[in-house]
Amino acid sequence: MNLKAMLEEAAEHYGGKTAIALGDRRLSYAELDEASNKVANALIKMGVEKGDRVAMLLPNSPEFVVIYFGITKIGAVAIPLDTKYKVGELASLFDDSRPKVLVTESPFLEPLVPILPRFNYIEHVIDLGSKYEGRFLSYQEIMATGSARKVEVEPEPEDIANIAYTSGPTFRPRGVMLS
Repeated sequence: MNLKAMLEEAAEHYGGKTAIALGDRRLSYAELDEASNKVANALIKMGVEKGDRVAMLLPNSPEFVVIYFGITKIGAVAIPLDTKYKVGELASLFDDSRPKVLVTESPFLEPLVPILPRFNYIEHVIDLGSKYEGRFLSYQEIMATGSARKVEVEPEPEDIANIAYTSGPTFRPRGVMLS
């Protein structure tokens, strides 16, 4: 069973029950499924296809989970990146993973803005903040206007869902691919 099917099944069986809680914020399984469909359909509209990589430079949050599921629902590869990485480290990881889309928020995006043109493989930036409204795609706009229809793409068990960067004893990050 893949992550897409697991979430859809959970939404069907436990729709109104809480899936994510952070402080006073709550998302039910049905809301998580619907929101991740909006992200998935927005990514498809941007031209993201199965196997394309989407970097996530985000803190732990409900949006992180929504975006992660949205990426995996279309068979794209989620690349969660630590928000503590410095610009040089991020540049190295971008060059290694070559994401088509970067999803982040203003505080983490700000130091990257001057060097973003260097990464010609990053076709879209989605900003969860509002500092760069009009310059980058807005997560709020995706959530407000995106289609919540079920995603028809079916990831295969051998598809890569996630690349996790870890340095271990070498202190040089290496991408670990997880299906």
